Amino acid sequence: MKGNNKNKSDYASIPEEAILLDKSVKFGEEKKAVLEALRLSIKERKLNYGIGPLTDLGNPLKNIRINNFSIKIITTGIYADEVEIKLNEIEYKHFPPQLILLAQIDDEYDYVFFKGVLTAEEFSKLVPQRINNDYFSLEVDCFKGGINRFFTFIQVLNPEFIKSLQEDKKLSPILNLRKKAAFITAGLTAGLAILLGSNLSPTPKLASIQSQQVAMFSTLRGNQGEAVKNICLVTPEISYTSDELINFSEIKVNKPLIYISSPSQKLLIIKNGSIVWESSEILGPIRWPVKGIQKGDDVLLRIKPSNTPIGMETKIRLLPSDETFLDLDLIANGLKDNQNKWIREINNNVKTDKVLALSLLFSEFAPKSEKILNAKEELVENTKCK
Repeated sequence: MKGNNKNKSDYASIPEEAILLDKSVKFGEEKKAVLEALRLSIKERKLNYGIGPLTDLGNPLKNIRINNFSIKIITTGIYADEVEIKLNEIEYKHFPPQLILLAQIDDEYDYVFFKGVLTAEEFSKLVPQRINNDYFSLEVDCFKGGINRFFTFIQVLNPEFIKSLQEDKKLSPILNLRKKAAFITAGLTAGLAILLGSNLSPTPKLASIQSQQVAMFSTLRGNQGEAVKNICLVTPEISYTSDELINFSEIKVNKPLIYISSPSQKLLIIKNGSIVWESSEILGPIRWPVKGIQKGDDVLLRIKPSNTPIGMETKIRLLPSDETFLDLDLIANGLKDNQNKWIREINNNVKTDKVLALSLLFSEFAPKSEKILNAKEELVENTKCK
């Protein structure tokens, strides 16, 4: 891994083959950062190759050349699982690429990681039969071999023996219709330095989050154990229900989000036997409204939905995790107002700890950025009670 003057202890999670840059990655200069990383890689390997052309770097149609290979650079954020391919940013006619190189960029620690490379033939086989909205997505894992595979092609093979990405049968009908528009678009986007698949600021990934159907039970004698209907609950997650008809939820954060997506007439928070918070007409996400939970606390939520018989309610006991129990405010303080950090932390927890991910998403300290606001709206829409 190529280094600079920064403290190496800060970079424990950086991939081993990542290229650390001496200068910060600036928005709009992502391709310049990738070319600098390639230059450092060439120098480190003591290869006698130049990179060109180095003009008009903002033009998304512009391929580069190394040792007479035509190379398309695709960029995405370091935490992205997929990269978006825009058809009108691929040059198929004048200088069609022979190799498609995927570079993942981290603008927080200023490094470039070359995920892998595809030959034009490999790339063409991955293009879907049907394409909507002028673009398609590929998983980043489709790009193979990292920077070493790329340099193997460059050093060992003759460029004459590597096919270029010509207008194949699958793409030519689409491309012919859009050929004129593609060059107009290229001119408009050149000044913005929009790269193919550029995604330095990731997006919260919330598709896997859905509401749960949790049964209500009567607290009145004669009706106990009789489930009347369900409530829709997004968080906290229910782990199991006891014989006493109390739901249990293990939590790993001291201020869990409460998100009831069905209208509720009343919500009580009872801590260590005392009511510490009470509210009515509850609907939607609620930030934890009282002092954070501590290990050893006995916390019970009592939820009574609207339009239900007297005595019908849902009880949820929150259990602080024995393994990991986090302070939400400390996490938020560490993320500060860096949108990328917030989104990465949310995405890292979406599948493993939904409560923590959503507690961060709806935190009062989360940046008021368009991506985060849109993610909240999308989540509310997708988890409506049906």
